[in-house]
Amino acid sequence: MKEVERVRCLACGAENPPDFSFCGHCGASLPRPCPRCGFGNPRGFSFCGRCGADLLSSFLALPQAPLEGERRFVVVLFADLAGFTRLSEQLDPEEATVLVNRCLDEMTRAVVQHGGRVDKYTGDGLMAVFGAPVAHEDDPEQALRAALAMRERVAGLRLGSEVPSLALHVGLACGRVVAAGVGGRERKEYTVIGRSVNLAARLEEASTPGQILVGE
Repeated sequence: MKEVERVRCLACGAENPPDFSFCGHCGASLPRPCPRCGFGNPRGFSFCGRCGADLLSSFLALPQAPLEGERRFVVVLFADLAGFTRLSEQLDPEEATVLVNRCLDEMTRAVVQHGGRVDKYTGDGLMAVFGAPVAHEDDPEQALRAALAMRERVAGLRLGSEVPSLALHVGLACGRVVAAGVGGRERKEYTVIGRSVNLAARLEEASTPGQILVGE
């Protein structure tokens, strides 16, 4: 009979049953093996530290491990490029694609560096979540810092003489949501649903270029 592989705690070295999420000896989060290479990544990592696999999407794709909804307190951030639709009509499609990718790259870096997760890209913008699947005590502060950082980074991009300086519309809202895998049987995506998501989106739409609106 094959012995069930146990999970070693990265903090204290103790071995735990494979279905444990936290170490029974010290309480630390247990690593989750990468579905592609088997590397033990700390829980909360979105991508494998060894092979770069998308851990969250891979986990959701496993039929034996669906994610059930759970209530979480999060901060939701929506941001998009001001006037990009009009600007893209003046550029070649290739130029517009390069431009939006450069901006999204800077916005994504700001989110990740402040402990958030990009939930989805929305054409010339993004939605980010702070507090799910990993929560931190200072998520509200870090979300605001991320908003300030991405605004500064996008405004500071050197995009050529034909492209004016760009600005962002940004909306932030915090509150209780349901975090879950959402989608059909073939594919699910981890996201959050609730009033705070709708409020952040409305605040982003109401903001002026370069403005960050924050709701409760």
